[in-house]
Amino acid sequence: EAKEITRKKKGDFFNTVFKLVAGRIDAVKNAFPAERSPLLIQGMHGTIGVRGTHFRMAQDGDNTLAEIEHGKVGFAVGEQAVALSGGEGSVADGVKPAAVIPLLSAPVVMNLPGQFENILVRVDLQEMQGAQAFRGEVAREEDFANILAQNTYQGTQVRIANLADGTYWLRVRAIDVHGLQGLESRTRFVLKAHPVAPLLMGTNDVELAHGIQPDFSWAEVDEAQSYRFQIARDQEFKDLALKQDNIKATRFSFAPGQNLQIGQYYWRVASVKGEADQGPWSEVRKLRVLPDSATAPALKPGRMIASWQDDATRKFEFQMAGSKDFSDIKLNLTLNEPKIDIEMPAVGKYFFRIRTVDADG
Repeated sequence: EAKEITRKKKGDFFNTVFKLVAGRIDAVKNAFPAERSPLLIQGMHGTIGVRGTHFRMAQDGDNTLAEIEHGKVGFAVGEQAVALSGGEGSVADGVKPAAVIPLLSAPVVMNLPGQFENILVRVDLQEMQGAQAFRGEVAREEDFANILAQNTYQGTQVRIANLADGTYWLRVRAIDVHGLQGLESRTRFVLKAHPVAPLLMGTNDVELAHGIQPDFSWAEVDEAQSYRFQIARDQEFKDLALKQDNIKATRFSFAPGQNLQIGQYYWRVASVKGEADQGPWSEVRKLRVLPDSATAPALKPGRMIASWQDDATRKFEFQMAGSKDFSDIKLNLTLNEPKIDIEMPAVGKYFFRIRTVDADG
């Protein structure tokens, strides 16, 4: 929270004074002549005089923090004047003299995919000596005028949820032992996670005797108007055995007389919104067709089994309700793996929702 205290005109310039009460300011100011300082920001124990620089100032409890991305500022701490340049910071606590502290370097983003397909975006960062935590912020535009999401992360992974599909910018800064945020890195990324992938029903690694018709089913996705189904002989789905578009139901069965040959197969489903807006594929399931004489394992009777795709170890909160607004919750579970295996509920229509819970909660 910052409050404007004064604004005075001096020739062609306005001298403005802000008081930072709490929180953080991130500002870029155009260059001005050295004898003029058109912007002053006062913290509890220090004041920054700004002419032309990209800087940040924060009030964290009793500590006033100054962080300079580039340019030069004067940091006045009582009777002490501290000159700060780009890549430097300082902390004023009202007790000790303020010192010039080198800021941590910009974090390095690791293995960024061309496109994220999970509604929970996870961005891995390189380990950094001296970093106690990382600060991540997301915006639509590179100037970060409108920040959509922000958080502090104790580990080297930035996680962002609840974004619509589109192109975004992520900026990340490392936080040192003094609480100073270091130089920032900016990364552009693309999210295409909607319509979400269906939750597949039934068991994985199904084995069927040749001639037995397999049945494929999945949970309904609210934003999907149809589904796309594929069976392949390889896990990369380069050798398709069958594909079917524009499926209106939440299941697929072969036509009479249509059978798979003996062998190993893989299948997956995607949701489609409108005519052609396909979301990401579901997890890949295995199906093995055995010779006629072979005996396939018996399926579990009276059980509802479902699973979903996930690329990291964590817990999951699973809820099943009898109403779309989840006012009538029938089941609430915490799971250690991305699947459920429960007693088949009574006949009716149910709604599922799943939330991931990372190791840090």
